[in-house]
Amino acid sequence: MVPRRNDKPSSRPPASASLAFLKQLLAEKGDSEIRVLQAQLIDAATDARKWLSIAQSEEERHYVHKVQVCLGNMQRILDRVRIQHRIAPGSLPSRTTESNWSQNARAFINALGGAEDASGHVFGTHLKRLAARLEEQIKTSAKLPDPDAAKGAPNKRERGPDYQRIQKRVDFEDKLVSELGMIQSKISVTASINLALLKREFPDFELWKLLSQQQQEELLTEDFKPRMYARTLAMAKFGLTSRETIKKDRQRLRKRTKF
Repeated sequence: MVPRRNDKPSSRPPASASLAFLKQLLAEKGDSEIRVLQAQLIDAATDARKWLSIAQSEEERHYVHKVQVCLGNMQRILDRVRIQHRIAPGSLPSRTTESNWSQNARAFINALGGAEDASGHVFGTHLKRLAARLEEQIKTSAKLPDPDAAKGAPNKRERGPDYQRIQKRVDFEDKLVSELGMIQSKISVTASINLALLKREFPDFELWKLLSQQQQEELLTEDFKPRMYARTLAMAKFGLTSRETIKKDRQRLRKRTKF
Protein backbone atom coordinates (compact mmCIF):
# COMPACT_ATOMS: atom_id res chain seq x y z
CA MET A 1 0.00 0.00 0.00
CA VAL A 2 1.15 3.51 -0.71
CA PRO A 3 0.97 5.32 2.67
CA ARG A 4 -0.88 8.55 2.04
CA ARG A 5 0.08 10.61 5.02
CA ASN A 6 0.57 14.13 6.09
CA ASP A 7 4.30 14.71 6.03
CA LYS A 8 4.10 17.83 8.17
CA PRO A 9 5.33 17.54 11.74
CA SER A 10 2.64 16.95 14.29
CA SER A 11 3.45 20.19 16.12
CA ARG A 12 4.61 23.46 14.63
CA PRO A 13 8.26 24.29 15.40
CA PRO A 14 8.90 27.32 17.59
CA ALA A 15 8.86 30.57 15.64
CA SER A 16 12.52 31.26 16.42
CA ALA A 17 13.53 27.90 14.97
CA SER A 18 11.54 28.27 11.76
CA LEU A 19 12.94 31.78 11.27
CA ALA A 20 16.57 30.81 11.70
CA PHE A 21 17.50 29.42 8.29
CA LEU A 22 16.42 31.90 5.59
CA LYS A 23 16.92 34.85 7.91
CA GLN A 24 20.49 33.77 8.57
CA LEU A 25 21.21 33.31 4.86
CA LEU A 26 20.05 36.81 4.04
CA ALA A 27 21.72 38.41 7.05
CA GLU A 28 25.13 36.80 6.50
CA LYS A 29 25.45 36.40 2.72
CA GLY A 30 22.52 38.23 1.18
CA ASP A 31 20.97 37.24 -2.12
CA SER A 32 23.99 35.24 -3.33
CA GLU A 33 23.47 32.31 -0.97
CA ILE A 34 19.78 32.17 -1.85
CA ARG A 35 20.83 31.76 -5.49
CA VAL A 36 23.17 28.92 -4.50
CA LEU A 37 20.33 27.18 -2.68
CA GLN A 38 18.05 27.68 -5.68
CA ALA A 39 20.65 25.98 -7.88
CA GLN A 40 20.73 23.04 -5.47
CA LEU A 41 16.95 22.76 -5.67
CA ILE A 42 17.05 22.79 -9.48
CA ASP A 43 19.69 20.05 -9.57
CA ALA A 44 17.71 17.99 -7.06
CA ALA A 45 14.53 18.45 -9.10
CA THR A 46 16.34 17.17 -12.20
CA ASP A 47 17.39 14.01 -10.34
CA ALA A 48 13.85 13.55 -9.00
CA ARG A 49 12.36 13.85 -12.49
CA LYS A 50 14.75 11.20 -13.85
CA TRP A 51 14.10 8.97 -10.85
CA LEU A 52 10.34 9.13 -11.36
CA SER A 53 10.75 8.01 -14.97
CA ILE A 54 12.45 4.75 -13.90
CA ALA A 55 10.64 4.06 -10.60
CA GLN A 56 9.67 0.40 -10.31
CA SER A 57 6.74 0.41 -7.89
CA GLU A 58 3.69 2.50 -7.10
CA GLU A 59 5.06 3.13 -3.61
CA GLU A 60 8.38 4.38 -4.99
CA ARG A 61 6.59 6.64 -7.50
CA HIS A 62 4.36 8.02 -4.76
CA TYR A 63 7.28 9.12 -2.59
CA VAL A 64 9.33 10.49 -5.49
CA HIS A 65 6.31 12.55 -6.53
CA LYS A 66 6.08 13.88 -2.96
CA VAL A 67 9.75 14.83 -3.23
CA GLN A 68 8.98 16.75 -6.43
CA VAL A 69 6.09 18.59 -4.79
CA CYS A 70 8.27 19.71 -1.86
CA LEU A 71 11.07 20.83 -4.18
CA GLY A 72 8.62 22.88 -6.23
CA ASN A 73 7.22 24.48 -3.08
CA MET A 74 10.68 25.39 -1.81
CA GLN A 75 11.66 26.85 -5.18
CA ARG A 76 8.59 29.09 -5.15
CA ILE A 77 9.34 30.20 -1.59
CA LEU A 78 12.88 31.22 -2.54
CA ASP A 79 11.59 33.06 -5.62
CA ARG A 80 9.34 35.14 -3.36
CA VAL A 81 12.16 35.77 -0.90
CA ARG A 82 14.49 37.04 -3.65
CA ILE A 83 11.81 39.29 -5.14
CA GLN A 84 11.04 40.76 -1.72
CA HIS A 85 14.74 41.26 -1.02
CA ARG A 86 15.24 43.13 -4.32
CA ILE A 87 12.22 45.35 -3.75
CA ALA A 88 13.09 46.13 -0.13
CA PRO A 89 16.79 45.40 0.60
CA GLY A 90 17.31 44.40 4.20
CA SER A 91 13.76 43.09 4.64
CA LEU A 92 13.33 39.64 6.14
CA PRO A 93 10.95 36.83 5.14
CA SER A 94 7.55 36.84 6.82
CA ARG A 95 6.76 34.38 9.61
CA THR A 96 4.40 32.51 7.25
CA THR A 97 7.09 32.18 4.59
CA GLU A 98 9.58 30.83 7.12
CA SER A 99 7.05 28.39 8.55
CA ASN A 100 6.20 27.10 5.06
CA TRP A 101 9.90 26.60 4.31
CA SER A 102 10.42 24.63 7.53
CA GLN A 103 7.41 22.40 6.88
CA ASN A 104 8.43 21.66 3.29
CA ALA A 105 12.02 20.93 4.31
CA ARG A 106 10.83 18.35 6.82
CA ALA A 107 8.32 16.88 4.36
CA PHE A 108 11.07 16.59 1.72
CA ILE A 109 13.33 14.65 4.08
CA ASN A 110 10.45 12.34 5.04
CA ALA A 111 9.49 11.69 1.42
CA LEU A 112 13.09 11.07 0.35
CA GLY A 113 13.47 8.55 3.17
CA GLY A 114 10.29 6.80 2.05
CA ALA A 115 11.49 6.67 -1.56
CA GLU A 116 14.83 5.25 -0.46
CA ASP A 117 13.11 2.58 1.63
CA ALA A 118 10.88 1.63 -1.29
CA SER A 119 13.67 1.39 -3.87
CA GLY A 120 16.75 0.62 -1.80
CA HIS A 121 18.67 3.63 -3.12
CA VAL A 122 18.53 7.36 -3.90
CA PHE A 123 18.89 8.32 -7.56
CA GLY A 124 21.81 10.64 -8.37
CA THR A 125 23.76 12.74 -5.87
CA HIS A 126 21.89 16.04 -5.66
CA LEU A 127 18.90 14.84 -3.61
CA LYS A 128 21.04 13.44 -0.81
CA ARG A 129 23.24 16.52 -0.84
CA LEU A 130 20.22 18.78 -0.44
CA ALA A 131 18.75 16.54 2.28
CA ALA A 132 22.03 16.76 4.22
CA ARG A 133 21.91 20.55 4.07
CA LEU A 134 18.29 20.67 5.21
CA GLU A 135 18.95 18.20 8.03
CA GLU A 136 21.78 20.42 9.21
CA GLN A 137 19.35 23.34 9.17
CA ILE A 138 16.93 21.39 11.35
CA LYS A 139 19.69 20.37 13.77
CA THR A 140 20.75 23.98 14.09
CA SER A 141 17.17 25.00 14.80
CA ALA A 142 16.87 22.23 17.38
CA LYS A 143 19.64 23.85 19.45
CA LEU A 144 17.34 26.77 20.16
CA PRO A 145 15.33 26.78 23.44
CA ASP A 146 12.78 24.00 23.74
CA PRO A 147 9.24 25.41 23.33
CA ASP A 148 8.16 23.32 26.32
CA ALA A 149 10.35 25.54 28.49
CA ALA A 150 7.81 28.33 28.03
CA LYS A 151 5.21 26.07 29.62
CA GLY A 152 7.19 25.70 32.81
CA ALA A 153 9.18 22.61 31.85
CA PRO A 154 12.72 22.46 33.26
CA ASN A 155 15.33 24.06 31.03
CA LYS A 156 17.80 21.25 31.66
CA ARG A 157 17.64 17.56 32.37
CA GLU A 158 20.27 14.96 33.08
CA ARG A 159 22.49 14.09 30.16
CA GLY A 160 21.68 10.97 28.17
CA PRO A 161 18.75 9.55 26.20
CA ASP A 162 15.19 10.39 27.23
CA TYR A 163 14.09 6.79 27.73
CA GLN A 164 10.52 7.70 28.56
CA ARG A 165 10.11 9.42 25.20
CA ILE A 166 12.02 6.63 23.41
CA GLN A 167 9.80 3.94 24.94
CA LYS A 168 6.69 5.89 24.01
CA ARG A 169 7.71 6.07 20.33
CA VAL A 170 8.64 2.39 20.17
CA ASP A 171 5.44 1.27 21.92
CA PHE A 172 3.35 3.40 19.58
CA GLU A 173 4.98 1.93 16.47
CA ASP A 174 4.61 -1.61 17.85
CA LYS A 175 0.91 -1.01 18.46
CA LEU A 176 0.43 0.16 14.87
CA VAL A 177 2.39 -2.80 13.49
CA SER A 178 0.14 -5.16 15.44
CA GLU A 179 -3.04 -3.42 14.28
CA LEU A 180 -1.96 -3.35 10.64
CA GLY A 181 -0.92 -7.00 10.82
CA MET A 182 -4.30 -8.01 12.23
CA ILE A 183 -6.09 -6.09 9.48
CA GLN A 184 -3.89 -7.68 6.83
CA SER A 185 -4.59 -11.17 8.21
CA LYS A 186 -8.32 -10.50 8.38
CA ILE A 187 -8.42 -9.33 4.77
CA SER A 188 -6.50 -12.39 3.57
CA VAL A 189 -9.01 -14.87 5.03
CA THR A 190 -12.27 -12.93 4.56
CA ALA A 191 -13.21 -12.15 0.98
CA SER A 192 -16.28 -10.07 1.83
CA ILE A 193 -14.69 -7.88 4.48
CA ASN A 194 -15.49 -4.17 4.43
CA LEU A 195 -14.45 -1.17 6.48
CA ALA A 196 -17.57 -1.14 8.63
CA LEU A 197 -16.99 -4.76 9.66
CA LEU A 198 -13.34 -4.08 10.42
CA LYS A 199 -14.16 -1.12 12.65
CA ARG A 200 -16.87 -3.12 14.39
CA GLU A 201 -14.45 -5.97 15.11
CA PHE A 202 -11.56 -3.68 16.10
CA PRO A 203 -13.25 -0.56 17.53
CA ASP A 204 -10.33 0.52 19.72
CA PHE A 205 -7.63 0.57 17.05
CA GLU A 206 -5.41 3.65 17.10
CA LEU A 207 -5.44 3.59 13.29
CA TRP A 208 -9.00 4.91 13.14
CA LYS A 209 -7.84 8.07 14.94
CA LEU A 210 -4.83 8.58 12.68
CA LEU A 211 -6.14 7.82 9.20
CA SER A 212 -8.64 9.76 7.11
CA GLN A 213 -11.70 7.98 5.71
CA GLN A 214 -9.94 7.53 2.36
CA GLN A 215 -6.81 6.15 4.00
CA GLN A 216 -8.92 3.71 6.01
CA GLU A 217 -10.63 2.46 2.85
CA GLU A 218 -7.26 2.04 1.13
CA LEU A 219 -6.34 -0.54 3.79
CA LEU A 220 -8.76 -2.86 1.98
CA THR A 221 -7.63 -2.18 -1.58
CA GLU A 222 -3.87 -1.53 -1.59
CA ASP A 223 -0.91 -3.65 -0.56
CA PHE A 224 1.14 -2.43 2.40
CA LYS A 225 3.93 -3.56 4.66
CA PRO A 226 2.82 -3.21 8.30
CA ARG A 227 6.27 -2.31 9.65
CA MET A 228 7.01 0.31 6.97
CA TYR A 229 3.56 1.89 7.13
CA ALA A 230 3.65 1.94 10.95
CA ARG A 231 7.03 3.70 10.84
CA THR A 232 5.62 6.36 8.51
CA LEU A 233 2.62 6.99 10.76
CA ALA A 234 4.77 7.09 13.91
CA MET A 235 7.10 9.64 12.30
CA ALA A 236 4.15 11.87 11.47
CA LYS A 237 2.75 11.44 14.99
CA PHE A 238 5.97 12.49 16.74
CA GLY A 239 7.21 15.00 14.15
CA LEU A 240 10.33 12.99 13.25
CA THR A 241 12.38 13.80 10.16
CA SER A 242 14.45 10.61 9.84
CA ARG A 243 13.26 7.02 9.50
CA GLU A 244 16.36 6.00 11.47
CA THR A 245 15.19 7.65 14.69
CA ILE A 246 12.90 4.87 15.93
CA LYS A 247 15.37 2.24 14.72
CA LYS A 248 17.98 3.87 16.94
CA ASP A 249 15.40 4.07 19.75
CA ARG A 250 15.08 0.29 19.64
CA GLN A 251 18.87 -0.13 19.72
CA ARG A 252 19.10 2.10 22.78
CA LEU A 253 16.41 0.12 24.59
CA ARG A 254 18.07 -3.22 23.76
CA LYS A 255 21.41 -1.89 24.96
CA ARG A 256 19.85 -0.62 28.17
CA THR A 257 18.31 -4.02 29.03
CA LYS A 258 21.74 -5.64 28.88
CA PHE A 259 22.88 -3.73 31.96
